[in-house]
Amino acid sequence: MLARQQGVSLVELMVALLLASVITLIALVLLWQQQRAWREHLAMQQIQEEGHLLVRLLRDEAAYAGAHLEALIPPFLPQAETHRNADLEHSVVSFYSQDLTDCLGRNLAAPEIIVNQYYVRANGDGVNALYCRSLARGTWEETELVSGVELFQARVLAELPEGRFAYLAPEAFLAEASAHALEVLVVLRHPQVTTQAQGELRYTDLWGVEKSLDKNAVHGRFFVLQELFNG
Repeated sequence: MLARQQGVSLVELMVALLLASVITLIALVLLWQQQRAWREHLAMQQIQEEGHLLVRLLRDEAAYAGAHLEALIPPFLPQAETHRNADLEHSVVSFYSQDLTDCLGRNLAAPEIIVNQYYVRANGDGVNALYCRSLARGTWEETELVSGVELFQARVLAELPEGRFAYLAPEAFLAEASAHALEVLVVLRHPQVTTQAQGELRYTDLWGVEKSLDKNAVHGRFFVLQELFNG
């Protein structure tokens, strides 16, 4: 007598397919989470690198401001022409010095008075970016430094004519005052990568105003404190 052929029933096949689908779905979710975490890590690393380079640049600018200038020209002034596209919610900071190279990297034939001005405006992609433009060789030229700028805020510790000290915004700086230190707070946001942070992200700006950040974005905050030795 022939033995009956054993096979897989329809129910068993459906259960096997369901288990395989569940395992595949779990694997895809884990892979997606790993890729998301990796994108967030790369985004934060990029912001940290850009922020630290920006901090170093601004510190160098402030430390060198006024170098080799005549006594009648203060090293820090807001009097250079404000860029027409500058966002008025952000600071416009200008540094005066006498050098062979400006913030755009242009090499000058001989030392001359340079004005390097930092400000925020929307770039070609509609994202707020920090720009530097320089007055050298009698012309203004600009370059984009970093995009995704949420805040670019500066204040100056100034000695007023009557002898007292006060913090002034760049636009309120007095020509007869003496600048002793510069503080800059920069908040960067990655323009593409999002995250799934829990809770509300808040911080306090230079003037004690509490601000909030989009908790679903990757941010970095950077602070500059630099004495103006030639002030």
